Amino acid sequence: VCAQRSWCKADLNADATENIFCWLIKLGVLRREVDGQGLTHRVRLTPMGKQVLLMWPGEIPSATKLRRLRHWLRRHWPRL
Repeated sequence: VCAQRSWCKADLNADATENIFCWLIKLGVLRREVDGQGLTHRVRLTPMGKQVLLMWPGEIPSATKLRRLRHWLRRHWPRL
């Protein structure tokens, strides 16, 4: 995923990519596919993730700066 420049707007290292995958797994959009030794082999869309993608039959529109800020705050703001 890190090597696919067309998938990301910014260069991501392996740790940043893993953090994004973990966040999407927590949201319930992705799930891990695990091999027999408990190692993650790949990720797949959940049924909810497929429903989310069906909302955009074409290209997914870019988020506005305000929406990006709101999502960043939701992910990084400490819960009290």
